[in-house]
Amino acid sequence: MSEDMKFIVEKLNGEPFNRKLNLISFDALEPLQLLQVLNDVLSEIDAQHKVDLRDEAPEDTAVRMFSFLRVLKYKPKTEQGSLNTFRVGLVQGDKLIVHPVLCWLLQRMSDLKKRAYLGRFLVKIDVPLEILQDDLVQSTFGTYESLLAEFKDAHKATERIKSSSGTASEVRKDIATMEEERRQIRGRIQRQKKKVHDNVPNHEVALVSATARRQEQERERELAEQKVDQKNQLLHIEQRFQRARKQLRELQTANMGCTAEALIQQLEEENIGNAYTVKEKLPKELESRRQLRDTLKQVVDEPALTQDDFDALESKLRSTSESCQKIHEMRMQKQKPGDDKLSLFRQQAAVVSRKKASAAQTLAERRDEIGSLEQELEEKKSKLDGVDKSFFEPNGMMPLMTKVRNEHDVMRMKKREIQAVQSENGIRERTLDLLKEYEETLKLEVAQVEEEHGTAGIRTTQSKMEKVSSKKTDIDEKKERLLKEMSVMAEEMKRITTDKKDKLTPLLASVRSLRAET
Repeated sequence: MSEDMKFIVEKLNGEPFNRKLNLISFDALEPLQLLQVLNDVLSEIDAQHKVDLRDEAPEDTAVRMFSFLRVLKYKPKTEQGSLNTFRVGLVQGDKLIVHPVLCWLLQRMSDLKKRAYLGRFLVKIDVPLEILQDDLVQSTFGTYESLLAEFKDAHKATERIKSSSGTASEVRKDIATMEEERRQIRGRIQRQKKKVHDNVPNHEVALVSATARRQEQERERELAEQKVDQKNQLLHIEQRFQRARKQLRELQTANMGCTAEALIQQLEEENIGNAYTVKEKLPKELESRRQLRDTLKQVVDEPALTQDDFDALESKLRSTSESCQKIHEMRMQKQKPGDDKLSLFRQQAAVVSRKKASAAQTLAERRDEIGSLEQELEEKKSKLDGVDKSFFEPNGMMPLMTKVRNEHDVMRMKKREIQAVQSENGIRERTLDLLKEYEETLKLEVAQVEEEHGTAGIRTTQSKMEKVSSKKTDIDEKKERLLKEMSVMAEEMKRITTDKKDKLTPLLASVRSLRAET
């Protein structure tokens, strides 16, 4: 804690506070003086907090400091994580609460100044949901949010520019480097000019020709760009022409069979609906919104209600309800028999008025729906720009419909074939199951007959013998193949031996004659 106090005193004695404090005088500050020091530090971060606490109510001071610390994202370190201790200690100027806040603020002055500046613009206004139901408030709040987003983007761009821009020395260094490069380029140009003057005859004519060639190349590029632009413009004009022609066809189709009397009647109906909306519906809605606004304003202006105020209002509401009930009963007693017709007419008029309001509401909803559908239709049309429009012509879908119909016929024929194969497969599986059951039955009957004749197991023995016989046949076939292969190998060995013998006979005869001579 002493280290924190030393740090706080050191910072307060420096710029821009210049307090001239020491540890003893700082520790001896009164709670109000300590709070004033804290407020001065806050005012250095944000000038809006430059206030003399003696001229401000303690409640206002507490609310202002709490709100600003929340904007600065200060997290108090309390023993049990309770904020009540922190709030009470801050209001009372407790050293154990104020000193950590001062230390935290003085350590981050530059960052907190930026955060306070951003907090003035980025902390959203808390608007209750009931008030946001109003269209004007909702549109204003949407504009407010869009402006917040624009401010964020502008601030990010500014910070990015500040971080990317170099210092003055770096700028001077870059300028000096560019000046040196310009000097070198000028020297190269002079050397090239001298070389051209010395080595190229009629260099003036060649220079004029090169300049003319470069200008023609630039002109060629400009003409190519103009050609591309004109092609794009022609494409856009053709698309607009196609849309206009399609709209004309739609209007002609919609107005087909339409007479002047029908158009006048339609316009009269629209005029009646619009007149009711303007003269009756909108004024009522406007008056209801004004009443709601006045009520909300009155609620906001009134002080906070206590439980006694609620009880008084409930008793007043009960007494008013009882008075209304008594007045209604007195009116019913004084009502004359002839007034029933008037009440009937009043009820009918009320029913008609409600139906009229409901119809106007339905009309407004249908118009909004038509507007949204038209907007969606325009978006779909814009997406279809550049697409082949022949598909959307009256006869454009006939080839596709014919192809789909043929594919459908082929699909139905394949389905019938699949069903026939499936039914046939089912019959075969059922036949196989019946044959297996019949085979099991025959086996049981044969076993019973064998037991009756005392030859039980002969069928099993016979099947085993048949298996052994088939195996023996296979073995005999293998032996026969092996003997044939061995006989072929013996014949081959015999032939090779004969050949070798025929080759060795003359040699043996010569060897014998040589021995006889020796």
